[in-house]
Amino acid sequence: MSALPAFNEAGNGSLANEQLAAFLSDPDTRSVVQAVVAERWPNAVLQEGGLSAALGALSQNPSPPILIVDLAGSEDPNAGARSLLALCDPATRVIAMGTVNDIDYYRRLSELGVNDYLVKPIDLGTLVKALEAGTRPRPVLRAVEDEELERNIISVVGVRGGVGATTLAVNLAWIVGHEMQRNCAIVDLDLQFGTVGLQLDLEPSHGLREALENPDRIDALFIASAMANEGENLFVLSAEEPFDERVDYTSDACTKLIAALPEDLKDVFLDIPSRSVVENPSLIKQSRKIVLVSDLSLVGMRDVARLSKLCAEAAPDAALHIVLNRVGMAAKGEIPKAEFVKGAELPVSHQIPFDAKLAAMAGIAGKSFPEIASRSAPVKNMRKLASDLVQRQDHAAPKTAATALLSKLRKKK
Repeated sequence: MSALPAFNEAGNGSLANEQLAAFLSDPDTRSVVQAVVAERWPNAVLQEGGLSAALGALSQNPSPPILIVDLAGSEDPNAGARSLLALCDPATRVIAMGTVNDIDYYRRLSELGVNDYLVKPIDLGTLVKALEAGTRPRPVLRAVEDEELERNIISVVGVRGGVGATTLAVNLAWIVGHEMQRNCAIVDLDLQFGTVGLQLDLEPSHGLREALENPDRIDALFIASAMANEGENLFVLSAEEPFDERVDYTSDACTKLIAALPEDLKDVFLDIPSRSVVENPSLIKQSRKIVLVSDLSLVGMRDVARLSKLCAEAAPDAALHIVLNRVGMAAKGEIPKAEFVKGAELPVSHQIPFDAKLAAMAGIAGKSFPEIASRSAPVKNMRKLASDLVQRQDHAAPKTAATALLSKLRKKK
């Protein structure tokens, strides 16, 4: 068996047609694989280290026609498999191995693009069948132009601080990832004061700032290493940068960051501070949905009216959702909803009631609202909003009542 440099022996960035590489994590599995491939693939690469070794090798070499990777021992095999497949050529046949014996786990790997999954300990016959089970290509997502699979980018913007926009974004992403079981990500674009990671009890990533400030470095492997995996379907990009350091990034860097996310992340939530939107409206230009979050205050009413016009100009095709959050938090200081709608000149899409006990418990535990009180009124209303935000589109994002009204106002100008 040859060493790793055999990856490049075919020259011109390609591989010999019969090349096979296996990255294994224990001697017994290696013995079985070696016995099976020795005759047909005498130049096969067999290397220890499992998934981590495979990621390191494929980040510097093209993928072979057949790739065997042992996922056993990986802290997060789902995220690892996603990173692995991002580095593979679409024609590469990927056979994964592991110790998890569960049909749902197999289905998840299959959806990601793994051709076959073998439960350890591996026997000769099972491996032979996997290698001889045809040469169907890995499932590959179609181009972005295919509307059915186009990424659903949802920008959540609080019209001012203290309205709970980040909390709402976190819980919406959690519901989409955990309850709807859709692969999704949430990106916290407040790199100094953001709390997305904190609310989910995750360590901040140091890769987000580097990616945004140096967009030329962004690639699939870089993003995969920067993302935190909160669950099987929910991924998080957040930061906690020092206050005394200026953090600057462009909308183009943000666009490149989102484009580099794994293609199977169907829904991407962007938690964007209102000041960032005002300073750089193009941050929301790629949004398919925009959620403007406010409370029932005169200031909120005013800022909804102002920010909604900015959103309509920056992202004219995005569906606009006006959401009243923390309703009832300051009952004596709130204005009637009818007055809010009249003053903002926009209808309200959803309203989320305030639950002080639930908010406190979730904050202390670093958990989402549904994990604390699944049947609470705030969670029920959040589910309705989440359902509206991830529903499939026909061709363009459908106009909500708010967006339709803004379109009419623009035509009158």
